[in-house]
Formats: sequence, C-alpha cells, structure tokens
Amino acid sequence: MRSDLAAGRSDRRTTRQQAIGAQADNLRSQMNQHYNDNLHQDFWSGLQTGHYYFDKNPIFWSWVGFSTVSRLMPWNWGEGRYYDYGSGGSSYYDGSTVMADGTEVPVEEYAQQAEELALSVPEENAEASDAASDEWLPLGVFAVAQEGEAAPMPSMFMQLAIRSDGVIAGTYQNKETGETAGLEGMVDQESQRAAWTFTGRSTPIIETGIQNLTMNETQVLAHFADKGTKTYLLVRVENPEASAK
Repeated sequence: MRSDLAAGRSDRRTTRQQAIGAQADNLRSQMNQHYNDNLHQDFWSGLQTGHYYFDKNPIFWSWVGFSTVSRLMPWNWGEGRYYDYGSGGSSYYDGSTVMADGTEVPVEEYAQQAEELALSVPEENAEASDAASDEWLPLGVFAVAQEGEAAPMPSMFMQLAIRSDGVIAGTYQNKETGETAGLEGMVDQESQRAAWTFTGRSTPIIETGIQNLTMNETQVLAHFADKGTKTYLLVRVENPEASAK
C-alpha cells in the first residue's frame, strides 16, 4: 500500500512519504520490544460503558482498504482523496493557514470546520449500538506519535472503525496514565475529510482523510483549544494474532 501511495506523486512528496514510512517502521520495532504483549491486553478495560461493543469483537484490531470503505458508503466516491499536510501536498499546513482545494484557509477557520464535522454525529446510545453488525468496518489500531527521528516512544493509541452512514467511532488508550475513553466523529460526504474527538468533549479535534486511515501510517492534524494546531503521525499497529505469527 505504501508503494501505491508513492506512484504518480512528485519526487518531493515521495521523499516525505518515505521518511514518514521509515519513522513508522522504526517506531513499530521499538513498540514491539517495549510493550511486548502488554500492548494488546485490556485495551478496552477502562471504558465505563460498552462503547459500541468494540471490545466484544477482535476484528476491530484488523483494517480494510479504501475500496472496501467506498463500497460501504452510499456516496459513490470511486476515487479516494489522500490528505497530505506537507509542502506541495493536497492540504498544505504552514502553521497559520491550510491550503485546501487550492484555497488558503486560516487555520482557525479550518479547525472550526473540523470541530463542526466531528460534533455532527447523530445522537444515539452507544451502549445499544452493536459494532459487530455488518454496518461497521474496522480501520484498525494506531499509535499516536510525534513526527521526526527524535520522537519518543508512543504511549497513546487509537482504535477506529467506520459505519455506513459516515460515523467514526473507537477507543483511545494512554498506556502511561491508564486512561481509556471513547472516540466519535464523522466523515464528510463531499471532501472525504474525517474528524473525531473524545466522546462528550469538543477538544482536541483530530482530522485527516478517510483514505489516509486505510493506510499503514498517516499524518493527522490535531486542533487544540489552547495550543493551536499541530501535526502528528498515526502508526498502524498489527492485531495480536498477526503480531504473534
């Protein structure tokens, strides 16, 4: 999938994606040694509710490709849209503005759009919605890492899934503090932009493209209420059975 991402892109973008991939591979190696099997144990145990019952089905450690996600959605996407936040990318972020669809948007306005999208989840009872149904597809489990060679060992992890109406949901776990929380958000029908946050909260807002979430690693933007906007790296973690092979 990484080679597919590189095909047809400029040398500059190829270099950036290769650097991100190399960092992701290095972080996976470090995590395997540091966490061993503890990474996969009790991932959902801290939740106070059966948040969409992700804990009942090990398939949510797995993930699907964009073509499978596109077939689930009723919007006839066809081609995926990859969000690349580096210089020359499709959604270039320079610290003060975001270049989106060829238009410069102030980062505050772009963050407000992401917040509105993330908080547009239809109201329902998460405990009554069973994620084992065919309406859900797994996007897998990701480590949340800082970008750069000097990035510390990730301690934050996100499990994500998508439903046929564009709802994104999942679980957050901080291995260092023991915190576990639900995640909820939405995918925009037109732009394929995906934004989510912690259940019951409005900050921080995490966003990227839905196609990005089907890849092995991806950049994301994180919008904070008091710390502005930062870029992070989501690094896919293999499911326990695959890791044991």
